[in-house]
Amino acid sequence: MIDTVALQHKLLNSPSQKDLTDFWKQQSTYFSGLRRKFICNSARNSHAPRLTLSENIKSEWYLRAEVSIPAWLFGTNTKLPNQADIAVFLQNLPGYISEKTQLTFDAFSANVRRVDFTQDFPIGRNKIIQTIKSLYKVHPPRFQRVIYNEETVEFSRKGKSKGFVIKVYDKLAELISHKKTIENQIYIKNLLRLEVSYLTPYYIKKIKEAHNLSSITAEHILRIDLAESEILKAKNLIHFDGQISTEVNQLDILIANYDTRYAATLYGFLKLIEDYGFNFHELSSLNYPKRTYRKHLADCKAAGISHYE
Repeated sequence: MIDTVALQHKLLNSPSQKDLTDFWKQQSTYFSGLRRKFICNSARNSHAPRLTLSENIKSEWYLRAEVSIPAWLFGTNTKLPNQADIAVFLQNLPGYISEKTQLTFDAFSANVRRVDFTQDFPIGRNKIIQTIKSLYKVHPPRFQRVIYNEETVEFSRKGKSKGFVIKVYDKLAELISHKKTIENQIYIKNLLRLEVSYLTPYYIKKIKEAHNLSSITAEHILRIDLAESEILKAKNLIHFDGQISTEVNQLDILIANYDTRYAATLYGFLKLIEDYGFNFHELSSLNYPKRTYRKHLADCKAAGISHYE
């Protein structure tokens, strides 16, 4: 239930000029408030950690590692890690960094600077788009929302900084858009993924306060039970379960209220709304009578399916 993380460790000793070897690339620090900043990105299409070495105005040096835990461990993030996998990740990360940079990095005591809590829902291919569209109609207070190509809906705090983001998306479409190799496509194509991202120290500290933790180190934050709790909060915020159950049970709801043949007719009517939008009877090519449209809409509402208003 944990995907991408960023861990930051304060160096006890400043790196020497020899440490800043050719693989470190210096970046501009004009807007960052830093004195110097160097990056060491992994090779193209590699899942290895992305490393950043920075010096602040107090001449303090920090080393940051950002990586998708499952992608690095398993070669793909379609399989999410359990607690034992996270322990392996924390044990392996210092060795990788030391071999790459000759610098010491304590992963367990490093502070978390970003974490993505994630959960998958195998709801069926034909339910994904409509569920995303239904979620887009939810209006959490003080959040702005955006929908992308009916494949992703994103909720973020209003304001300039996107420090806390809830994203729900079609996992297969995301893999295709990033030109990723797709294994087990029969399973992946049915997945709706919920991702809750904490992207700034401010929101990481909110996790610490909410769970009464002693620190924001990896050993305290990167926990499955904590991820489950934060995902549940996000689901409640966007009324996630309500939207899922509404879409999955539409036909059952109609059959419970009408005979099977008419329930199937109304279900087809809802699919026309899904494909062509509200008031699709205005499209002459469909030849759908306005009176019939209004009756079917009223009967759907009478059965309790009214979220299409």
